[in-house]
Amino acid sequence: MAWWWKRYEPILEAKPRAGEDVIKDLIGKELVDLYESFPPAEHEVAWEDAALERRFRGRLAELPRLDAAMVDALSRVVTWDLDHENDAIEHFFRNELHREAAPTPAHVEALHFVWRTVVEHLYTRKEECQGALKRKDLVDIVERARLRFQARRVLVS
Repeated sequence: MAWWWKRYEPILEAKPRAGEDVIKDLIGKELVDLYESFPPAEHEVAWEDAALERRFRGRLAELPRLDAAMVDALSRVVTWDLDHENDAIEHFFRNELHREAAPTPAHVEALHFVWRTVVEHLYTRKEECQGALKRKDLVDIVERARLRFQARRVLVS
């Protein structure tokens, strides 16, 4: 007789996790997928911001792929944005502190595009969770995504 439950043993032996933790992991995975597939194909972008559309339509293919340094800088900027630390963001760009991660104008453009995309994605997911996620949870998601992206880069290397 076959032991039919053998394939379910990992599930049965797994420790229960809080729903919020699972949701944060799922959203973090979405962000990592977004980072890895950047730049997106033109037809995949839903232009909700007219200013971004004017700025980037027809130029997405010119933007560079994201690397670990760019994702680190992006995580800092997104966290500041979520914390409404506009002065920190302005200081970061005005004083050229982003140049190590974004050495060329195309890298800076990519950073600006992904920054706004990530913040919009996080706020959309927060609304969909109907109050289950708070601002600190969004910050945690950004950090989880950063760490997961770096871990994948190490595995690929």
